[in-house]
Amino acid sequence: MVKALYELGGVEQREETLSTDFLLTNKKGGYFLESKDTIYRGFHILDVENGLPSLFKTIDSICICRVPSEIINKFWCIEKKYAPETTERFFMHENGLLYEVENYEGYSLLTLDMRKINDYSNEGHDYKFYDKNGFFIIEYSKFKDAAKTEKAYTKYIVIKTDAKIENLSKWVNKTFEYDKRRGDVSERFVFEALRFHISNNGRIVFYSGTNLEVAMNNANYLYYSNEHLKNQKKEYIKRLTSNNIMVSKRIGMAYKRALKSLDDLTIEINEQPMIYAGLPWFYQIWTRDEAISLKALMLEKEYEKVKKIIFRQLKIILKDGRIPNRYPPSQLSSADGVGWVFKRIYDFVKLLQKRGELEKVLSREDMLVIKEKISESLNKLIIHRTRDGLAINGPKETWMDTDYGGDERDGARIEIQSLRLCMYSFAGFLSKYLEDKDQKKYRDLEKNMRLKVRQDFFERKMLKDGSTDKTLRPNVFLAHYIYPDLLSSKEWEQAFKYCINNLLLPWGGFSTIEKSSPLYSEYYTGMDNKSYHRGDSWYFVNNLAAISLKKVNYDMFYNVIVKIVEASTEEILAKGVMGVASELSSAKELRSEGCLSQAWSSATYIELVHELFENATDK
Repeated sequence: MVKALYELGGVEQREETLSTDFLLTNKKGGYFLESKDTIYRGFHILDVENGLPSLFKTIDSICICRVPSEIINKFWCIEKKYAPETTERFFMHENGLLYEVENYEGYSLLTLDMRKINDYSNEGHDYKFYDKNGFFIIEYSKFKDAAKTEKAYTKYIVIKTDAKIENLSKWVNKTFEYDKRRGDVSERFVFEALRFHISNNGRIVFYSGTNLEVAMNNANYLYYSNEHLKNQKKEYIKRLTSNNIMVSKRIGMAYKRALKSLDDLTIEINEQPMIYAGLPWFYQIWTRDEAISLKALMLEKEYEKVKKIIFRQLKIILKDGRIPNRYPPSQLSSADGVGWVFKRIYDFVKLLQKRGELEKVLSREDMLVIKEKISESLNKLIIHRTRDGLAINGPKETWMDTDYGGDERDGARIEIQSLRLCMYSFAGFLSKYLEDKDQKKYRDLEKNMRLKVRQDFFERKMLKDGSTDKTLRPNVFLAHYIYPDLLSSKEWEQAFKYCINNLLLPWGGFSTIEKSSPLYSEYYTGMDNKSYHRGDSWYFVNNLAAISLKKVNYDMFYNVIVKIVEASTEEILAKGVMGVASELSSAKELRSEGCLSQAWSSATYIELVHELFENATDK
């Protein structure tokens, strides 16, 4: 075990962890991940491929190759401590990494793996090293063919340091154990390029880019203005984490870390905010993930950011009434993305009304645009995505978007019904607010569908996952969270008890399928999708489930809520990558698995803390 310390505003939280993995981002699409277990580690910058954003890897690792005794997360930087008094410090600014070592005599090793993030070819590339104007330059060229006759592109790493540099130029084959367990690419030759001789103290700046002169200027600025930039980051963190909710110190620190983690995944491209689904491999803007994550930003009063995101999401309504699944585009369609977007806009409007700020944030013209878009979407959904009064979807179109053993969740699914009902409700609300003629139309659609869903899904105290599928899944909690008017409080209690009896795991999460199912998997199986939606426990679902349990009957479900809060808190502070919320856990025991940092896991934890503690009584 390694000591882990979180420091923020004079508050310290001490933990113990098996891992010293950490993640830094630049809020411009790039990240630095230190880990020995995944090929996605290292320093990545935003890249453009075929006109669409992607990532480019530069540094694979930089380290003094010793075992740390402690890792400290200061929010604005990461420090690693080594006996007796050595410190490594990592600070990221734009496309630059500031690496500092104190009280150390020896070498720090730089390993390179320069490539587009999903380019695993080992041919047709060159590294060149040279000095220029007081900088050490690494020039990487990728060629279109193995014979290196035509250059595809060139990238640079500019190094500014006072340390002595030794050229190693050694290729080493690495195996990455986490990727191997997941069934991903797990073996690769990396380039042990250089080592730096550190004499007591050392400061090294790495700046990556396509334009050498720009990278040199930026490296120089980061090297000589690092104290100013550090202070800027400290002030930013102070503002980001200024909201104080009365909770225990441990939950409070996990809440502040969730705020920082979500902020790290909230990037800006061309002055447009957007939220990565996760890092290191979900570096796309998934409509449902982004929409689900927005509630946390609303609660934290990030109104302008929320407004920009929702109006971007509303720009394209497809011919079937849906919103595109993600950006950059994919072939997979999303049945729930459009519903989550309008659910979150409805939440936004109601929250602003409650706070007396609706007209200040959303003008009448804004509301007219929203009404126009929801009407367009519903008209098309009724024609193309409705059958016998129910919302329908194809295989792998819900958030459970994988298949295994014939399990594809097509047909009419419970959370998709709730999303449609929520859309009808919101459209009716907008018609009343704008005083137009459509209110009765949407109220009738909502009333008739609600009766139909109750008839086809609610059976003997159980809310079915599909209209013709009695398989039990935690989507029951999502159904309540999205549209609580579907059942009475007493009926929700019955449905929740049935779920708890069949889905609750001892450590405080919910399995994604009933434990008696032949498809149930106790352990995360990675990219074969066997366990992904058939056993693995997702933190965003657990957090939203706790919110619904609290709203239906806090006293009745108190012990389950406590378990969920404790599990999500433990996962953020003491599991996986330091201080971030991962995608999921194996059903068998609490773990950090799946994608290492997931936006909706952090966002729903923030929402859960607000729900439980913002206006809490002593209990």
